[in-house]
Amino acid sequence: MATIISKIRKQNFTCLILIVGVIFFGPLSCNIDDLLTYEAEMVQGIPAVKGSVKFFEPGKKPSSAQLAQNTIYQDIKCAKWATIGFYESGKLYDCVLYDDMILQNIHFPQRTWIRFFEDGNVSEAKLAEDVTIQTIPCAQNTLVRFYNQGTLAQATLGQTLTHKGYKLAKGTRLSFHENGKLDYAALVEEITLKDQKKCSKYSTLEFNEEGFVYLRSCLKP
Repeated sequence: MATIISKIRKQNFTCLILIVGVIFFGPLSCNIDDLLTYEAEMVQGIPAVKGSVKFFEPGKKPSSAQLAQNTIYQDIKCAKWATIGFYESGKLYDCVLYDDMILQNIHFPQRTWIRFFEDGNVSEAKLAEDVTIQTIPCAQNTLVRFYNQGTLAQATLGQTLTHKGYKLAKGTRLSFHENGKLDYAALVEEITLKDQKKCSKYSTLEFNEEGFVYLRSCLKP
């Protein structure tokens, strides 16, 4: 504990010296996070900001805390200042990444928030950048959700996608069957169906598990 606090104070002192240098010599590299002071306490074997720890019940196991420094917890790179959550078992519930990670063959960029199933598989994530997941171009700052076995359950398109001849615009919300086939598409632009019928935005196309339209909630333009 004393080592952690000493390191933090040393970083602050170093960064203050750099700021003085800026005044006399121009811009220098300095991370504003290092200017913030805090005390750390250990929770689940990792350093948390003192006083930030929450519990499932008083005297019980911790449910969440604010990280005092970048920390690898159960092989996940969790960012300082962000909240880290736990299951009662101590398994990781959620955190924000401080670096890019490949999980379940998916590239998750730094600053992405990720929630996990208790078995460690990814449950959902708020993407910090556009990411292609299982051939689907998923949009930055949107939630993606997964089935427990790893297939994509929900996403929002980050670019136009053509599916079975239907042109689905950027921003269209998609849901998938557990086998990976498209379940429905919530439209954000007008679309023309194969029978030349037009459906306005806010309409919904629904697909069976073979990927073909079987029900259309089609609003007239």
